[in-house]
Amino acid sequence: MTLSGKKPSSSSLLLDALESIIIPVIQAHSSGIVIDSIGENRRHLESAVRQLTAALETFVEALLQPSLIQEADVVTELKDSHSDILHATTFLPENGSAYTPLPPPPRPRLLRLAIDEARHRVFNKIPIRLLAFKPDGTGITLLERDEIWERVFPLLEANFYQDAVILDKDFHRGKEDSAIKHFISKHVNYAILSHTWISSADGEVVYADWKNGAFNTSSPGYKKLANFCRVAAVDHKVTLGWMDTVCINKENSTELDESIRSMYKWYSDADICITYLGRTATLEQMHNDAWFTRGWTLQELLAPRYVKFYDSTWQILSPGAEDDRNESSIRKEIQAATTITPSEIYMFRKASYRIPISRRMQWAANRHVKREEDIAYSLMGVFDISMSIAYGEGSERAFFRLVKKILKSTKRDALDAVNWGFGQEWRYTTHHPSALIPSSPRHYLWRTKEDVVWFPHTTPITLTHLGLHLPALLMPAVLTDSNAEDVRLDPIGNYYSTTTIVDAIYRLESDTAKPKTFKLLDKASKRSNSISIETPTSAAYQRTFGVLNFSEQDKNIFLPDGYTCFAICLYPKSHSGNFERMPTSNAVSFTLRQVRATNGHIPKSELARHGMQLVTMYL
Repeated sequence: MTLSGKKPSSSSLLLDALESIIIPVIQAHSSGIVIDSIGENRRHLESAVRQLTAALETFVEALLQPSLIQEADVVTELKDSHSDILHATTFLPENGSAYTPLPPPPRPRLLRLAIDEARHRVFNKIPIRLLAFKPDGTGITLLERDEIWERVFPLLEANFYQDAVILDKDFHRGKEDSAIKHFISKHVNYAILSHTWISSADGEVVYADWKNGAFNTSSPGYKKLANFCRVAAVDHKVTLGWMDTVCINKENSTELDESIRSMYKWYSDADICITYLGRTATLEQMHNDAWFTRGWTLQELLAPRYVKFYDSTWQILSPGAEDDRNESSIRKEIQAATTITPSEIYMFRKASYRIPISRRMQWAANRHVKREEDIAYSLMGVFDISMSIAYGEGSERAFFRLVKKILKSTKRDALDAVNWGFGQEWRYTTHHPSALIPSSPRHYLWRTKEDVVWFPHTTPITLTHLGLHLPALLMPAVLTDSNAEDVRLDPIGNYYSTTTIVDAIYRLESDTAKPKTFKLLDKASKRSNSISIETPTSAAYQRTFGVLNFSEQDKNIFLPDGYTCFAICLYPKSHSGNFERMPTSNAVSFTLRQVRATNGHIPKSELARHGMQLVTMYL
């Protein structure tokens, strides 16, 4: 009993025992050190002893139940919390020889997994280098990946036990991966900046400027950099950040290639995307900002998990919203600037493949880039493909390679890549052999407005020196002088339709650039003596439409639900029996109608009876 009449605690008794044993040992083997008692440090030491006691109890329980060690690493606190103390002192026995210190105990399994995952993320997932700064955004430094790892690794070990309960709880619920990712996300997270470059002479701070210290801290570029770090730290509690101006060494071609290929991923993995609208003062002006006209900012709008818009003075445009793309007034401005609807943004983030290829291309149609090849390179992430960077190849070659990759990587609706029109430019590109691949995203402004359903292709779509090799269902058509609503039809078989086109090749001649209506699968087309290219003065002529969105299975041809057909307008190529594409201002689509309702498939043996022909052709 103590003087107060209270029974001493177990920690107090253990502390007394440790004092009576350890202090004499220290004094006997350490000359000049005198420790009379623990005195004023007693309260602090009792707390440490309580932790040691709890750890010892856990250790004993683990010894009695070895299976618990394997399942949940229950000895972690004992091994790591006190190993530093136990191994910090080399004890000298009475004969004066030193004991060999024990090796440090192994890290807990979950911590090892967390370290491995964090290391993989730092060296493979995050940008090549990041800006690092203090919690108030000051003290800005530029770190390479190995320096980032040196910063992150100690935090993982130091903070692991603070999160141990969360980790164990998720582990026992079968959520080990999510627990680890949650833990490391707090230490390997970064903000990313989306902006437009300053064009003035004293503009952006680039990598070479930073490494050489050759930048003016009062320049607009440095102020932008400093403000980005400040709002990342203060508004979003992140102390690592990336901005393309200073974090990419564009003089290193290998690094530039990796950066361009990885940029979409870097934006999607960022903790927050801070979007700076340098020409916007109010929310109502937002849709007029130049940010919405740049090629690279399309993926910067779509890829991030969270986006916050800031005005020209670095004030938040929509306070309170976690992700501005979910805020109604911001959505309205985005749609006004880009035509991208809120539902399209939502769908793209959930399952981008559900947005048609031609529609995604249309988003990029009116955007501008400084280097012409970037009109293709900036779309790699939007279509989830990767290709080499070759500045100097020209925009048309770069775009052709992009579409070629899309055709190879997309299973279901790859042919939606041919859903485009010539618009105001009828010429074919001279940089590749296919008349079905346009020269730029701008041609997708004239995609069909109909909802086109595509079947997964059952045979490979190949691109050769002759063009794109693919099957087509040919349907003859004849011009009519009547309006589409007044056309009198006389079907060859059970199917018929009408469609209206404008021949882009004659767009400069007002008398021939008018819309023309054709009757498809009409007996009038069979009565014509020949199929010829239209001349400006002809009153009646034929065309052939090649339908592409059908499925060929065994002995049947299946048409899409609703019978909405996507087709290309064809005319015969000399007397070879082959066809060439007739340039039309808009992509061609029409709905097949039936004399007698059927179940949506046509036996191949009956195609001729309906006036159709199945061919495989190069276009």
